[in-house]
Amino acid sequence: MVEPRHHAPGIHDERSLRLALRASAGMPVLSGPPIELGGRRFIDGGVAELVPLRTAFEQGATHVVALRTRRHGELPRPPMRLERHIVSRYLHAHAPGAVGAWHGRYAAAQAEERLLAEHPTVVQVRPAADGPRVLRTSRSAARLRATVALGEQAAEQLLGAWLA
Repeated sequence: MVEPRHHAPGIHDERSLRLALRASAGMPVLSGPPIELGGRRFIDGGVAELVPLRTAFEQGATHVVALRTRRHGELPRPPMRLERHIVSRYLHAHAPGAVGAWHGRYAAAQAEERLLAEHPTVVQVRPAADGPRVLRTSRSAARLRATVALGEQAAEQLLGAWLA
């Protein structure tokens, strides 16, 4: 058995791994309260870092394949006023440590986009420009399945030579 290089505090069995995965998809307001794991509370890391590129490089990655949900040319937008209000109140009540990251999220997303576009060892797999637009709150199973299939096709096209 290969020992993991980085220990993940709080993850020690299947149940805690499932909780960690659930926390990694824990979008504020939409998914309920933060997930408690190892005595700490967690929400989706995308609140602070939409594409964890900086984290990957800080942890020693030399090359990154970023699987994107946004089509080419589709850039992150600042949250609408109502969204800012609701999410800010939610975070103040349930995850006060994430408030600063939430407020800096748009500026951080713009910096991430520049780094993704300019870094020589980053490859992005994106949906086709004419593919369906999937909003953050999309719930249509058919649309999500179709989008996943398009993503698989894009990944195969881009990475197929390496995978053969």
